[in-house]
Amino acid sequence: MSEVSIEIVRSAFGAFERGEISEMLEWVADDLITHRVEPDDAIYHGKEGFFHATADWIEGFEDWTVTPEEFIDVEDSVVVRVRQTARGERSGVPVES
Repeated sequence: MSEVSIEIVRSAFGAFERGEISEMLEWVADDLITHRVEPDDAIYHGKEGFFHATADWIEGFEDWTVTPEEFIDVEDSVVVRVRQTARGERSGVPVES
């Protein structure tokens, strides 16, 4: 991977953070892989898979935010370490990971 690839992923995250989903989708490859390690090591494929993974993940939470903290060049991929915050929909308990 190159710095150019990392900048593409960074741009997609920027659009996502601004709520500009259609712009984000312009940056995202059709063969996007979303790997959710916790709680079930699930893997989702494509743009639709990304939305399914996100919807499943945030169900039951309010005020969910995801902030990319590190972009890592790994062979032919870009891995992004993110920090997430949210509040339980029913409990109001704040969570962070």
